[in-house]
Amino acid sequence: MGKKDYVKTGIYNKIMLKPPSSSEVRQIQLEHMYRRQLMGKCLSRFTWEGLPNGIDPRFIEATIFNNGYSVFYFDTLFEMFMAMPATISGPLDIQDNPTGYRITRNGVYSREVLAPDSVCIWGNQVREPEIDVVISYAARLAQIDRTIEIDLLNERNPMIVACSQDQRLTIQNLISKIYDGEPVVWGTENLSMDNLANTIGVFPLNQNAGAGAVSSIKHMESKSKIWGEALTMLGIMNVNSEKRERMVVEEAAANSGQVLASRESFMKPRQLACEQINEKFGLEVSCSWAVDDNASPNLNDYLSEENLGTYGEENGGNNNNAS
Repeated sequence: MGKKDYVKTGIYNKIMLKPPSSSEVRQIQLEHMYRRQLMGKCLSRFTWEGLPNGIDPRFIEATIFNNGYSVFYFDTLFEMFMAMPATISGPLDIQDNPTGYRITRNGVYSREVLAPDSVCIWGNQVREPEIDVVISYAARLAQIDRTIEIDLLNERNPMIVACSQDQRLTIQNLISKIYDGEPVVWGTENLSMDNLANTIGVFPLNQNAGAGAVSSIKHMESKSKIWGEALTMLGIMNVNSEKRERMVVEEAAANSGQVLASRESFMKPRQLACEQINEKFGLEVSCSWAVDDNASPNLNDYLSEENLGTYGEENGGNNNNAS
């Protein structure tokens, strides 16, 4: 093995490292946005009740999302229940269940916890984290968004401009102002039509005007399908909005079946963990699906329950009648 060149890796590589282009930065921004959206949905899927004081249900779900499981136990040092991220220590038993866990946090907190003294809350039946699903679909959705943005940008009369080197910066600034939507672009007498015609050559490339807009509509349909596919894999009910009116009963049932199958993979290990926690520690912990699929907010029902009229008036009657 050759000796590491610290001058090259420590100095020259940092200097010569190519910064990300604006297109790459935009791709990263979109991926981060979709990761945040999908992760937020993952962390909001379940409602935990009966947890001891000090245990944050959001932290449980975040741990499961990133690590695949969370370990619930009673810490004798702090004399309180905890649900923490951990790594499996020791061999697996004959049913592939861990026999112990090593819990470390922030480089300060460290514990060895045996399986008989704890309960592992798995995130799904496969016992693997769902972060890969979110990362994969976030990248695909971001790629479609970038494609749509580029298609729409190409609709704005792309062109090749031939000019002298001295005029390049001026023309570049003018074109930037036009693409930025400036209502008026000011210039000197050197930018008169005669001078521009004699010194600058412009070659428009948009020979298929309107094709980008049509392509963007198709990309939006693909984006909707991919978004629905991601929600299905996460067990979240969804319906393709473009096809909602035309969807037959069989199609809706098939989509619901896939969603419920995914959801069952997430619910079973959590409910099993609740049963084990309650039996082992004498608690009354429960976990349920947070969203009612049949919930359809109705303004009139809400107003009736709150005894209000449409504009906050009491339902006791109209105030239009003269007293």
